[in-house]
Amino acid sequence: MPLFRRTRHEPELPALRRAVADPDAYEELYDELAERVLVFFTRRVLDPQLALDLTGETFAVAFQRRRSFRGVTEAEQEGWIFSIARTQLSRYWRRGRIEREALVRLRVEVPAMDDEEIARVEELAGTAGRAGTGGL
Repeated sequence: MPLFRRTRHEPELPALRRAVADPDAYEELYDELAERVLVFFTRRVLDPQLALDLTGETFAVAFQRRRSFRGVTEAEQEGWIFSIARTQLSRYWRRGRIEREALVRLRVEVPAMDDEEIARVEELAGTAGRAGTGGL
């Protein structure tokens, strides 16, 4: 028996890596980053409802692609999520008008946030009172 026993302390993998085998870890990831992603979108589109939709799409893509994430740190995980968010935003700008017209044409009813929820998101994003955010 060796005199000194080496104990190797492995840091815990980011929630996204653990989510491959443990669905609860994905919930942890969402709890950690969803508010920041929502603020990211709200500050760019100035529409809390749209920002919420884009946030949902971002986390759906992250969940679908979770097996391809190879990062080992929280910073890498955050970078990966925000990379997906930037891609979602870019796609939104490209497809936006056509998709919105299709929803109207098909009479698809999209769930809406109430005034209190909109005000809270605007407060978080620091966009309360800016043009384009009121009366949604």
